[in-house]
Amino acid sequence: KQGGTLFVHMGSNPKGFNLLAENGADVQELYEYISSALIRRQRSDPSKWDPEVAYSMVTPDDGLTYIFKLREDFVWQKPIVDDPEAYAWLDGEHKVTAHDVKFMLDMVMNDQVTGSAPLRSYYEQLESYRVVDDYTFEIKFTAKEYSQRSVALPALMPIPEFLYAYDSFGER
Repeated sequence: KQGGTLFVHMGSNPKGFNLLAENGADVQELYEYISSALIRRQRSDPSKWDPEVAYSMVTPDDGLTYIFKLREDFVWQKPIVDDPEAYAWLDGEHKVTAHDVKFMLDMVMNDQVTGSAPLRSYYEQLESYRVVDDYTFEIKFTAKEYSQRSVALPALMPIPEFLYAYDSFGER
């Protein structure tokens, strides 16, 4: 049922809410409730996809390239901070864009982001990914594998670049 408040008992306090930087079971459980992927498998028919952040997914070459068109009405929730004046740079509306999806994949593919290592293995056949425009994202693979449709594509979710790519002073 949508709406209301969900209370979840957690075994520990998460260090943060960035799934790729803090790859613990507690953060993973939270992400099931608070994240939106580009697409999701239908619960009633897992062979079909439902749109979520992306309203369209096309594959012009039958499974090597995927082009996602993102909705333009998604915005990031304003972070709650302990000192609003110090974090004034976070004010304003921050739309969810293809840049946030690229930021997510940049983190996954970065060897220094150790929390993303388990997910990185599903992108071994990744050839390239890019922002076509603010609301269009393209990802290409060198070969088709089952794991692309079962894990790699459903794992594509935007991560707020405006929040995680900056330090506490708003500097990149």
